Amino acid sequence: MILYRSVKKQSGGEDYSATYTASVDGVLQKGSCANMFYGQGSFNKNVVIGNNVSSTAYMFRGCSALNQNIVIPNGVDNCYGMFQLANSLDQNIAIPNSVTNCSYMFQNCSILNQNIQIPNSVTKCSSMFSGCSTLNQSIQIPNSVTGCQSMFLSCTNLNQNIQIPNSVTNCTSMFQNCSTLNQNIQIPNSATNCAYMFRNCTSYNSPITIHSNCIDVNSMLGNCASFNAPFVIENRSTYLNMAWFFNNIPFNQDITLNVECIDMRFILANKTFGKNIYIKGTNNANAQYVSGMLHNSNNAVRKNLYFNKYMNNIFNQTRINCIVGNGTVPASNFVTWTTMTNGFYNTAYNVYCYYNYSG
Repeated sequence: MILYRSVKKQSGGEDYSATYTASVDGVLQKGSCANMFYGQGSFNKNVVIGNNVSSTAYMFRGCSALNQNIVIPNGVDNCYGMFQLANSLDQNIAIPNSVTNCSYMFQNCSILNQNIQIPNSVTKCSSMFSGCSTLNQSIQIPNSVTGCQSMFLSCTNLNQNIQIPNSVTNCTSMFQNCSTLNQNIQIPNSATNCAYMFRNCTSYNSPITIHSNCIDVNSMLGNCASFNAPFVIENRSTYLNMAWFFNNIPFNQDITLNVECIDMRFILANKTFGKNIYIKGTNNANAQYVSGMLHNSNNAVRKNLYFNKYMNNIFNQTRINCIVGNGTVPASNFVTWTTMTNGFYNTAYNVYCYYNYSG
């Protein structure tokens, strides 16, 4: 018999501290096997998990030599971080229908390239495959899942058309750093948070529709060095965070936004842009926060920024000093920042905005 002492799960999680007595190559019959082989870098044995085990959280975390087809029995509920940092693992691990939490389950399994089947009992998949740099499988996400944040973060070999079901609400950083990805990923109506979703996806150039339920697309396409595909933002009456949305990408198309309240800080920072931006508010428009919208655009903007007559609470316009009218609109219809409502200033450049357009 070998005595294993469990350790606490990493900061921010549950405390699984306990002491277990178990036999290697025998049947582990403890109610929880959480952390059992945590950090045993040379461990590579075919452990049999008993039917009465409910948690395998962090069970093989840091077992860097492990490459066994571990069978997870029906009855296990929590597989959080089960194989995290097991960077020799390349087995098609079967997940039973009893499991609800697969977050971090295969994080940083750097050679894993198996089509892991996720059962429809699972609700949490955050960071499930993050750091699986070899993975290139069409993983099916069941419609029981609500959280996919960072699910494929830094899967640099992934280039599959992953289907996201309408149950998912959180897509934050879901494909961030997937440098090979260029598939027509459909964002579901249910998604409310898509911040950083495709950030640093340097090959990505597929159409995107952001639905009216989504309230955060902060840096969603930041550093997507190939992106110049059509994108649509559905009309909305709710707040939308678009800070850094087009940061440092080659996108060069007209932008039309039908919104009430929007955070556009640095939305076009550090890039060349030569098209029109139309921001259409409503009678109930709230404060439009657009500070630094074109910071470091190197005076590349050669067309107009349009606000309609309802956009009357624009403020904190401190760094938007690169917008140059192209002469297609009569000069009498332009106003400078300093004469517009609520604190436009910084006229170091010949900055104009066609303020009261119809649309």
